[in-house]
Amino acid sequence: MSESSRESVERFRGACLTWLAATFPSRSPDEPVDDLLDKVKSELAYVDAIVADFAIPFLNRAVDVPAPYIPTQARAELKSVIAVTGGLPKRSDPASHVGQLYGYALLLQSVLDALESLGSADSTAEQKRSCEWGSD
Repeated sequence: MSESSRESVERFRGACLTWLAATFPSRSPDEPVDDLLDKVKSELAYVDAIVADFAIPFLNRAVDVPAPYIPTQARAELKSVIAVTGGLPKRSDPASHVGQLYGYALLLQSVLDALESLGSADSTAEQKRSCEWGSD
């Protein structure tokens, strides 16, 4: 496996482990209901499920080839979540619901970017056939 392929695999693995260790955002009981944030949260849950469907089998080596694409709707919804939450006050406060949504969306984006890099032109056919984490 080439050095760039190994780096892509490690980047993907690191992004996945960070994402999987994170808690999906939840609103505290004393926070008022906000229709916009509820909509954003449902979009984020959809993207989270899609990313899980595409990334986890490859991470666990249940499949040898990364997904060739992520559905366009999932990418669009994630872009929307990042834009909406990124434009709201408190996005930089990780304790706020907005900050949690924004941070989690950025984690998902990092997994998608890393997954996409596995299928890029830099990835070799060898890497796609047998992805062995950290092996030569």
